[in-house]
Amino acid sequence: MRGQRAIAAQFNDRWLPGVTFEPVPDAVKYAIAEAALIEAVTPGSLNTAPPEKVLTGAGKLSWTLAGGKPGTVAGKLPENIEGLLFGLIGPEGAENGWAWA
Repeated sequence: MRGQRAIAAQFNDRWLPGVTFEPVPDAVKYAIAEAALIEAVTPGSLNTAPPEKVLTGAGKLSWTLAGGKPGTVAGKLPENIEGLLFGLIGPEGAENGWAWA
């Protein structure tokens, strides 16, 4: 779930006009899967709603506070995720499309 939220926080304002999500493009599914893998390896690294406690250990429950600004990605998404979305997103800072919730 946090991987999907990270993709939404990072790219919602960058979808190009005409991009439809019914059905969801495979590239978006792959990008979400990549972000989910990052979260599985480093819980909270792509947190989008800090501060939030993130479960980091299950034996004796262990929690870590994640940081960052609300609505942004605390960690850095690898460039390959942006590459997967090539042709679906515009340049950073340009509000090209519509929000995907």
